[in-house]
Amino acid sequence: MKSKEEILKNRFKSGNLLLFVIALCGMLTVCSNPASSGSSGGGGNNPLPDNRSTDTAISNLEVTDAVISAVAGFPYDFTATEASDVESVTISFDKPAGATATFRVGGIPNTSFSDQDQHCTITDVSLNVGPNSFTFTIISESGSSADYYLTVYRQTPGEIMVKSIDLDQTSTILKIGETTQIKATVLPEDATKKDVTWSSDKDSVAKVVDNTIGFITGVARGTATITATANDFSGIKGTATVTVVSTDTAISNLIVNGADISNSSPKYSATVTYETPSVTISFNKPLGATAVFLAGTTTVQTFGNKETQACQVTAAQVLDVGSNSFTIKVTSESGDDVNYTLVITRSIASTQAVVITLTPVSGGAQVINENENAVQASQSVLAKTGQTEYAIQILDTVPGSSFTWRLDGVVDTGTTGRTYYFIVKGRQNGSYIISVDAGAYGSDYIQINVTD
Repeated sequence: MKSKEEILKNRFKSGNLLLFVIALCGMLTVCSNPASSGSSGGGGNNPLPDNRSTDTAISNLEVTDAVISAVAGFPYDFTATEASDVESVTISFDKPAGATATFRVGGIPNTSFSDQDQHCTITDVSLNVGPNSFTFTIISESGSSADYYLTVYRQTPGEIMVKSIDLDQTSTILKIGETTQIKATVLPEDATKKDVTWSSDKDSVAKVVDNTIGFITGVARGTATITATANDFSGIKGTATVTVVSTDTAISNLIVNGADISNSSPKYSATVTYETPSVTISFNKPLGATAVFLAGTTTVQTFGNKETQACQVTAAQVLDVGSNSFTIKVTSESGDDVNYTLVITRSIASTQAVVITLTPVSGGAQVINENENAVQASQSVLAKTGQTEYAIQILDTVPGSSFTWRLDGVVDTGTTGRTYYFIVKGRQNGSYIISVDAGAYGSDYIQINVTD
């Protein structure tokens, strides 16, 4: 016995190739309209208006005591099944008003219907055991045409038809490029023909790799319905929903203060001037992914909309002088995590008064002699910051102590050229060293000579 697929492939032999092409492509063949090429009353070349219908759709297709099923992948194809003792049936359908129709048995014209008929009925249609092929050709008012195909399967005596198809997965998630197998249980167990054909309603999302054993591969983000159809013309189907998710975690278009730094991946970096105390940051994430933006270890903003790529960090990020570290954590639709590091360096400005530490050595940075003579060492003090040298003013230090100095209690950002002084009072004669350590800004020392 031929399978349903073999019948669909071979039914158009014997000179009916044109109908086969039309059916597979789901196309409408539009005939020329002689009236539209004629001349108007004035002898001009303007076409006559044509308001005739192009509708070729049929509806209400019925076969005696049978359930009509559409064939997956063939929008103009239908099947029905009759018991083994049914020798003939009545077939009926509705066509558009004004259209004509021709009913064919095995490709041979059997009954025609005029444009006045809308409900079309064919009685006493004989059935052979096995598949019986019928064709409906509809020609619209305007001349466009379409062919519909009906296969009525008459069971063989003793044949047991499929009653149900159960799938081991009715809903599953696949990554793009991942393949899984869906298995079908065909009931009853003693069905005569238990094989099925697998199909997808969206091959661009989830593709059937082998239509006989149910291997499915994820192609692109989205949802597809996978169908297992019994091959015994019973019309029984089992369906599963496959959701395909993206594994993409890559970010793009990383913008810092309007500058695209995407090319600095994988560890992104940017440098701004000292005069830039804060920056705006934006980036794109993959569709389906979520993202979290962190300053250091603190979460600043979460981007949870999976259908939006653009991510704009709402608040401007305040920068310290030097290195500032940020993290973009991306979680793909499939659950994979990737962390991207962004380091923004704010340059040291020549006008910045640094915070420094003075460490007294050799008996004390501040020495006071018996006569309280003051020794000024301003020209010997150097604290380097970049290319700028500073003289720093310190008063009333405690011997042996270390401290942090700021101008007027805050970091000074005054103009260049400002000079501050050490004032040192000698206690006893001798030479002493005061070291100046400004961390990343550099270090230096001065020698203090105390004399009477």
